[in-house]
Amino acid sequence: MVCRYLLIDSHVHFYDCSRPEGVLWPPAGSSYPLSAFYSDLVEFARPVEIEGVILVETGSRKADDDWLFNLAEKNSRILGVVAHLQPGEAGFKERLRKYSDFPKLKGIRLRPIERYDLKDSRLRGHLKLLSNSGLTLELGATSNEKMIDYIDLAKELSGVSCGLTHSGHPTIDGEPPGSEWSESVSQFAALRNTFCKLTSLCDFTRKRPATENPDYYRPVVEFLMTEFGEDRIIFGSNWPRSASPGGYKTNVSLYQQILGGNEIALEKLLHLNARRIFGLG
Repeated sequence: MVCRYLLIDSHVHFYDCSRPEGVLWPPAGSSYPLSAFYSDLVEFARPVEIEGVILVETGSRKADDDWLFNLAEKNSRILGVVAHLQPGEAGFKERLRKYSDFPKLKGIRLRPIERYDLKDSRLRGHLKLLSNSGLTLELGATSNEKMIDYIDLAKELSGVSCGLTHSGHPTIDGEPPGSEWSESVSQFAALRNTFCKLTSLCDFTRKRPATENPDYYRPVVEFLMTEFGEDRIIFGSNWPRSASPGGYKTNVSLYQQILGGNEIALEKLLHLNARRIFGLG
């Protein structure tokens, strides 16, 4: 099954290990290639056609943000950048003002989330500067404690579109999701200023190698679709970190099969919601 829509991939990572200042990700000695660019993604994704991407940070330094913006400036298929901008550090207001002049800045991401105390008053004060800016705040809550803190933060940031990345980091085992995880995600989804990025399902499965049977993933996907609704979910591959079997096509195909004949929901997931949430026109 091949995607019939020109797809927007809302979560990809590009990098070049040969940069003079080096990279923070991928780590030295890893199995990842030494570079990853848009042309590499297009080749990997075939036969799926990609209209454009949202490029997400993988480094917490100013040099990393500058590199992403320079890359995006040269490539019209990079529709937006979710940068880091060091929100927990002094000078965030000035950095935000400077980079806001760049039209492809679409949001910031807190990562690695373990570094951040989401209750910290200074951090919250900085993040409030995003209010009514059209910029998103994104993070992956890798523990229930962080999820609870994110719920509280999203309530306070009512003027900011707050995204939960990587499908909320579920455990996928073919069964309905656990009560602790599902209750926290439900509370987050109940806030109208939130959305969820559905990334590679195969990254969260307990079965290795990951199965390509859509019914194995269906309980988690249908839960997220029900909680967030079809207007607040967007697709992202997490390429090249994602290592789903069969590559990109398998990832997209699983969502197509799970959503079945709901063509409207599928088009929103793969294309329309990203345009609206990131202000792509």
